[in-house]
Amino acid sequence: MRLETDISIDDFRALCAVVWRRARKHEANPGRRRALSVLGWIGLFLFYLVVARMVDGPIGTYFLFGGLLFLPIIGGFLYNYTYGRRQAEPLESGDILGPKSYELTDEGVIFISRNANMVIRWAGIIAVEETPHHLFLWTDRCAGVILPKRSFDSPDQIAEFRAFAEAHHGGG
Repeated sequence: MRLETDISIDDFRALCAVVWRRARKHEANPGRRRALSVLGWIGLFLFYLVVARMVDGPIGTYFLFGGLLFLPIIGGFLYNYTYGRRQAEPLESGDILGPKSYELTDEGVIFISRNANMVIRWAGIIAVEETPHHLFLWTDRCAGVILPKRSFDSPDQIAEFRAFAEAHHGGG
């Protein structure tokens, strides 16, 4: 079975979203992260109250001062978050984005791109996962083969591709 596709930045972002969802699903102690987040916000609020008490004036001054205090904090967080995401995205001329060819054989998945040719043996495919727009062949917790459903000719071809992968992958 052979599939020709073109991986876009949106396909890569979909992979990242699934990785994030899977990581949160398998998180050892999700309550700890939530508790630390709540405690952090409470700490910021208490810090604001302490600093606001140092300023004499009407109550509106406290809120103005609080807004001026939180704007740089939230702005800095948003800037770092978006900058970090942009830096983590693959290059247009790299190996992740662009035209790809995948062929499923009894040996494994033959992967051909503009910069690389490789075979991922079935023992290296640990899971097969389907989302509304993609089929993923996972090779690690946060790495996998992206197969956009738009590249398939029909829903039957998607089902055939998935059934073949599920019958052969090493994780099952």
